[in-house]
Amino acid sequence: MSNLRVKILLERNEIVSIIPVTEEDYSKRNAGFLRNIRKEGIEL
Repeated sequence: MSNLRVKILLERNEIVSIIPVTEEDYSKRNAGFLRNIRKEGIEL
């Protein structure tokens, strides 16, 4: 994942945090953190 962060930094000049989560958890879990990502996250 470190290589992915570097690639995004070089291509977009932005620092990102990568937090692995399954597609099912992302779409169905009601954790506050995941709700914020669904609301405010930017798809890359």
